[in-house]
Amino acid sequence: DKELYQIFSLIVTNLYMDRIVSLGENPGKFTYFVFEEAWDSLADPRYEGFYKWVFKTSRKHKGKPIVVTQELLDLFENPEIGRTVLSNCPT
Repeated sequence: DKELYQIFSLIVTNLYMDRIVSLGENPGKFTYFVFEEAWDSLADPRYEGFYKWVFKTSRKHKGKPIVVTQELLDLFENPEIGRTVLSNCPT
């Protein structure tokens, strides 16, 4: 179900953000989060602000978001998310 998938993606992403923010500034630890084919939720304009915040905040707190896709054009279904991913996600 597409709606349940998006809700589940938001819950898991929120848990990840809670975790990296709670770790604080620990230079020896990195927390990785892999967005594996999550384009149904990443391309949805309702969640644009949330995912933009996730990528920017993650990088500031020693988080390493990793985006996995088979098509580079998937990044640009939502131009704002595409720019955010390209500028804040090194992998």
